[in-house]
Formats: sequence, structure tokens, C-alpha cells
Amino acid sequence: MNRVILSGHIGKDVQVREGKVMVAGFSFVTKEYVKNGDSFVEESEWHTIKAFGRLAEKVKSYSKGDYCEIEGKIKTSKYKNKDGVDITMKEIIADRVTRVRKAEPKATAPTQPQQSVNISQEIYTDQSSDGDLPF
Repeated sequence: MNRVILSGHIGKDVQVREGKVMVAGFSFVTKEYVKNGDSFVEESEWHTIKAFGRLAEKVKSYSKGDYCEIEGKIKTSKYKNKDGVDITMKEIIADRVTRVRKAEPKATAPTQPQQSVNISQEIYTDQSSDGDLPF
């Protein structure tokens, strides 16, 4: 069975090609932690993802940094580049892409200090009642 399930982040904004069938392509990074001596180090693996038709239409609005889960299959392609060198390329052909979380917008420095609010002091400020509940 040729089946792959990935969880990770979109590496670049989705690129779309329209023709008889819409094709969406994007890079995708997965991370895992591997033991290295007494500590763990993060290792990244980059993947090329392709989506077709309705799925391409869906993912074309996704952006760099979005956290997604992808299900699909691995496809190997071989071709010769312009210098005549054989190139082998592996892609994930997506059957399902689910955006779990949008990318966080880049933080900008506030121009004025933010005011903190102490909610517990604001909720019960009306002390003038005679002990009856207000509802």
C-alpha cells in the first residue's frame, strides 16, 4: 500500500497552475526530534506536495506557515535536466489536506503600551446592593 500521512507547515505560499485540471503545488516541512547523545535535536524534512482539481481549489488560499495535515501517496518521477543529468524527484500527491491552524501573523511592536485589565475587579464593582442578586 502506498499511503502517507504528514503533519507540518506549508513552507511557501501555494502556487497554482490552471489548465484542464487545476494543479496546486507547495513545499511542506515536517519536524521530528531525534536523540543525539544526552539531548534531542530537531530534524526537518522537506516535501513537495501536489493537489489536483477540487482539492487544488481548496488549498490555493492556504499560506506559508499554515499548520496542516496531509494524506496522500508518494510518486517518483524521473527526468533529464537541461545538462542531460538524470533527476529523480519524489512528490506527495495529496488526497486530503486539512488546515489545522492558520499561520500566526507577524507581531509588530505596539506604538503605545497595552493596558492590562483586571477582570476580577470589574465583574463585581456594584457594592451598593443590599445583598440581593441583581437578576
